[in-house]
Amino acid sequence: MSPEDPRRFLPADAAAPQPEPDGPNVRQTPAERYDAWDRAEDEAGDEDHRRPLPAVRPPGMHEGIFGFIETKPGEVDFPTSIAWGVVYFFAAFVACVLFLLVAQVVPAIVALVGVAVYMGATGQDILANGGQRLSQQVLMPSMALAQVMTILVSILGLLLMLGWRWPRRVGLRPPSFWHLVLTLLIVPALILLANGAYAIARRFLPGISDLGLPGMEEMVRVFGTWPWALAVLIIGLGPGIGEELWCRGFLGLGLFGRNGVVMRVLVASFFFGLIHGDPRQGSMAVVMGLFLHYIYLTTRSLFMPMLVHTLNNSFSVLAARFEQVNVIDQEPEQIPLVFYAAAGVLLVCVLVSLWRTHARLKAEREFETMLWRPTYPGVEHPPPGCGVVVAYPRPGLVDLALVALGVGTVSCSIAWVVVFG
Repeated sequence: MSPEDPRRFLPADAAAPQPEPDGPNVRQTPAERYDAWDRAEDEAGDEDHRRPLPAVRPPGMHEGIFGFIETKPGEVDFPTSIAWGVVYFFAAFVACVLFLLVAQVVPAIVALVGVAVYMGATGQDILANGGQRLSQQVLMPSMALAQVMTILVSILGLLLMLGWRWPRRVGLRPPSFWHLVLTLLIVPALILLANGAYAIARRFLPGISDLGLPGMEEMVRVFGTWPWALAVLIIGLGPGIGEELWCRGFLGLGLFGRNGVVMRVLVASFFFGLIHGDPRQGSMAVVMGLFLHYIYLTTRSLFMPMLVHTLNNSFSVLAARFEQVNVIDQEPEQIPLVFYAAAGVLLVCVLVSLWRTHARLKAEREFETMLWRPTYPGVEHPPPGCGVVVAYPRPGLVDLALVALGVGTVSCSIAWVVVFG
């Protein structure tokens, strides 16, 4: 196939559709599909070729029921049986167990042994009076090593599932300026509402603190005693990068890429909560994961859920240093309900504006046919020279009015509490 042939950017099943002998679930794995794409791009190069329109328009993309998710016309990508659904879910569960072992348990053991050897501590010291002191000194290097391993394991999984061009496929690209503004505006609303959800979960769900283990509140207080820069780096930035690469990238697109966008969002959010371990914190993480994935799909940039995740975690460790601010994180039930209502209004306004101005695919030149389509719909950016680009619509008066309404509501709630106590 020559570099000028427009079909070089089409998946094999789009350029020449073939019947699937054993049903819709018997098809190329994500790794096989993306390997074929890599070979096609290597042959074509990254030059911007000018191509004539094809005689027959290949299968294209259209927007789904949510208005911003490209779907394959006439095709439902969910598993066709309960058995296949169980297989996919079990595969994700096993992957998460291995992920926790390699990225969390192994670093803790390595840090414990390393610090014990450095301190010259014996087994009796660990079990006796020196045990608490040793555990405090182990926590920071253990958490730091765990974040490094989380990022490395996630990247390895993405390489295996999506190929070496995985950054483009998971949308590891800067967003538009408007989307950055909206994402920053949504952070305080999500922080407040997430802590309110945690307060509710604390009433009805058991926690690991019931087993005598340190829960989220105790851990946050410990993190608040660390140097603030290290706390933000280890507890904020590390999970913000590693967990998003794993949940939104590896699970959501790599492992569950062919099972439909809705299934990807639900599975990624569920396992995002599961890897947190604590039922209370995990339930809050599931809800947070749904919003993170919405931001991911509308902005078409993995940097945005990474940013929200990092700021949320960083707020917790920094708020522990300020008593008046720490009430949001440690005692959210004391927050006036008017603040929660205002945060809800701001959240809805930003979500609607994200939907209205969502990133979308379009032909690079007007009146041309879009030849390229994502292997799995949702976030993938087009390769250079394929004639398709990601468009970012400018915000209109309605979007500006939505932002003004959300920000104004929050400002009025603050003034209400200040005036009326």
